[in-house]
Amino acid sequence: MASMNRTSEAILDGCKTLIARHGISGASMSEIADEAEVSRATLYNHHRDKESVLRALLEREIAALCALADSDGSAIAALAAIGERVSTDPALAAIRNSDFAIFTQMLTSLEDSLFTQIRSTLTQLVGQASCENALRWLLGIALAPMSRDEIARGASTLTA
Repeated sequence: MASMNRTSEAILDGCKTLIARHGISGASMSEIADEAEVSRATLYNHHRDKESVLRALLEREIAALCALADSDGSAIAALAAIGERVSTDPALAAIRNSDFAIFTQMLTSLEDSLFTQIRSTLTQLVGQASCENALRWLLGIALAPMSRDEIARGASTLTA
């Protein structure tokens, strides 16, 4: 089981590295397998196609963002950590720059369970009344990354 988890992580890490370098359209299943240092058969045992790998990667990244909400002591610190991660993520930057149609589709899939997970996490941090503003703020950071100071000011404003 541990070996399977390591392989899954290697596949997702390899996929993220390729996306950061070449965007989503520039990453093929063969290249993901090569970057992850697994055979193509192993890759296909874990994921039936590229969309499946991308979904698993997105699930992992969203879970990591949501975990930040639990790991920091205050709502301001948690929001700032989430905002900074979104703002500085190299794979997200590559998608924003080279695969804008895919990027906008990801940001507008409001019915997706991952979007619901983010909304729930933001509600825990800022309350129901400020959740939509926090969501718009986070989407804004995804579209136009901010400096650490700008993120901190925004996080502070949202939790006031």
